[in-house]
Amino acid sequence: QFSQGALDLRLRLDPFEVDIGQLALTEAGRRLSASGRVGADGKGWHASVDLTLNEIQHDRLVALWPVTLLPNTRSWVGKNVLNGSLTDVKAALRIVPGSEPRLHLGYNFQNADVRFLATLPPIKAGDGYSTVDGQTYTMVMAKGTVTPPEGGAIDMAGSVFAIPDVTRRPAIAEITLKTRSSLTAALSLLDQPPFHFMTKADQPVDLGQGQAQIETHLQMPLQKKIALKDVTYQVAGQVTGFTSDTVVPGRHIAADVLSVAADTKGLTIA
Repeated sequence: QFSQGALDLRLRLDPFEVDIGQLALTEAGRRLSASGRVGADGKGWHASVDLTLNEIQHDRLVALWPVTLLPNTRSWVGKNVLNGSLTDVKAALRIVPGSEPRLHLGYNFQNADVRFLATLPPIKAGDGYSTVDGQTYTMVMAKGTVTPPEGGAIDMAGSVFAIPDVTRRPAIAEITLKTRSSLTAALSLLDQPPFHFMTKADQPVDLGQGQAQIETHLQMPLQKKIALKDVTYQVAGQVTGFTSDTVVPGRHIAADVLSVAADTKGLTIA
């Protein structure tokens, strides 16, 4: 809903073509601007339209998004950006007969709750930006925290979620998690489904004290049920100020710095 607007256009009938000099809509500080060209000839429909929005709530962006235009991407944004304000929204749509529509969409988000995986706690109060370029979706977190069951909040700044091809079934997600937190929080997050790393190693998530800075690379299908065998992962990082009375029963272990690495073949601590 917009309370004010203006439109300058030129219509030609043979061949059918609409030139949009400007479309300007305003409502309570929100400004939508568009320009471009839409037409049809013997080969079919063609369009070249650019659109900008200064700000909008995430659910209103989904409401403006035509349901038949890249519906899988539209559905993912609607389900996984849980709330928050989007700013500096820019979109470019290109339609050429005989080809799939191509959309470029970019926006910043502020104070948003974002879900990376259905099995993991959402990122709260996240700032960052997202882009849709053709079939590729990318989200970059500049700020945000995740709170797993144990260990307190985890700083997720620098994490990236990408889907190289949203039309693939199932789509494959490529995720880089950059986490800074207590060791217990990091291990608690890595013990959530589908990973259960600590449970499978028969170790508690609070096996030691320290501060962890870890980078985890994940590749997995986006489907309802994800087994660990479906996930490719690499974990690397450092734990500083480490102490533990659990790792070696009956011994107190301390280290200024520990290097941690894990992949599908095993776990290494040095």
